Amino acid sequence: MKINLSLCQLLMMIAVACLLTSCGSSSNSSSSSSKCDVVANAAGPAFFRVENQLNSGLSWVLPAFAFGADMKPDECTIFGLPAAQYTVELQQCNIGGGACTSYFGPVVMKLFTVADGETYKLKVKSSTF
Repeated sequence: MKINLSLCQLLMMIAVACLLTSCGSSSNSSSSSSKCDVVANAAGPAFFRVENQLNSGLSWVLPAFAFGADMKPDECTIFGLPAAQYTVELQQCNIGGGACTSYFGPVVMKLFTVADGETYKLKVKSSTF
């Protein structure tokens, strides 16, 4: 039986939303650059790792998956994805309760490529903007 690709993507987005809901309330304030939360697709085959090294919140979005995350300072997240080229949209935000409450500064677009078995690491600093 062949599975429709659109149905698979929809099911993946639902699973990601459930995972984010369950992970969002369990963050510690310790520096998490050494430990990252896997927010989707733990099996990969490739990975996108984001470290928020800003003094503010960070919002990032992967338009290819209609998926993103809001991160507190010093948080780190990993997103499993297929090997390919992607664009990520980054914006600084004021964060409260684990979600961005308002946004400021420019939206920065970063293009990156990741291969099977690799992790693309993005450390977001004030110089990113």
